[in-house]
Amino acid sequence: MKFLEYLERAFVVRGCILCDTPLDYNRELPICDECKSHLVDQLDLLCPKCGYESEYCTCIPRRMEGKVDFLTFCSFYKSEYGNPANGIVYKLKRDYNREVIDFCAKQMKKQTIKEFAKQNMSYKDYIVTYPPRRKDGVIDYGYDHAQLLAKRYARLLGLKVETCFKNVGKKEQKTLTKLERMQNALQSFVPKDGINAEGKKFILIDDVITSGSTINACASLLKRMGAKSVVAVCYAKDI
Repeated sequence: MKFLEYLERAFVVRGCILCDTPLDYNRELPICDECKSHLVDQLDLLCPKCGYESEYCTCIPRRMEGKVDFLTFCSFYKSEYGNPANGIVYKLKRDYNREVIDFCAKQMKKQTIKEFAKQNMSYKDYIVTYPPRRKDGVIDYGYDHAQLLAKRYARLLGLKVETCFKNVGKKEQKTLTKLERMQNALQSFVPKDGINAEGKKFILIDDVITSGSTINACASLLKRMGAKSVVAVCYAKDI
């Protein structure tokens, strides 16, 4: 056992990533039995558009059609108190925790491998990229959750990660209407200097898709920059 890991186990109580219930350090998933049960129950939610569970739903928001080859995700996101996917996304954005990032990245890895196999495609020649957080958000919370998630996800899959965009936006997406989100996202992201996307394939990841405006804006940029293929992968999708 590494010395830092020993110190962490000796002085830091490991807690469930959703409810903070104390957990044994040898437990595989960083979730207590009760929260795990809620997460499993959520997998029974059905997409109102196609009628399938999240594992099989590949519905793409209309504005993303033609921009991404396909979209895959791990769980539905439903705007209600107590929804476990909401809790995980909230923790990911606002409460820096390596286990939350690792949990999401591992779930996204599993879904990626499964969906690429279903599509009869290989993910091994793709580059991972992401929509970076606004500077104000990085200052407020002390980290860029999208960047950390992308790096962990790419490492798990053995892929390269590149920062392809700069976020020059001034407004938070969550404060806007769907139409305002689309307009704001299109104005918020610009290509990073020196990035060459010509002929390359990208996995564009995000934590949650609500209106699809952010993924749409970034995927559109990649295509205009000459990307050959763009696949969208996120932890949760709004229903």
